[in-house]
Amino acid sequence: MSMRTPETISVHADVFLSGWCAALRGLTDGDEKRDAFRGLIYVVRANPHVVHTHFKSICECFASWRSVDDPELVESMGHVVRVGLEAGVELGAIDPGVRHKLGLPL
Repeated sequence: MSMRTPETISVHADVFLSGWCAALRGLTDGDEKRDAFRGLIYVVRANPHVVHTHFKSICECFASWRSVDDPELVESMGHVVRVGLEAGVELGAIDPGVRHKLGLPL
C-alpha cells in the first residue's frame, strides 16, 4: 500500500513510523526487507516532515542492514538521511555505532 499510494498514508506517518521502523529492524536482509524499506521511503518522500520527528528511528532502521544489494535503495536511504541533516536534526541522541555505519558525524 505504501508503494502504491504513499500520499494516502503519509499524512498519518507520525502515528506509526516509529513502530514501523522498529519492525523493520527485526527483518533479515532480503526481498521482504527491501520492499518494506522502499515503502517506508515512499511514505517519507510524500511527507518529509516526519524525518525530523523520527530521524533516530529511521537511522536505526537503515543501520539494521548487513548489506544492501540495491544501489537505488542505498541512494534513497542516503537522500532521507540528507533531508534530516538539512532539517537540522539533533545527532546526539543517535548511537555512535549507528552514526558511524551511516557515515554521520560523530
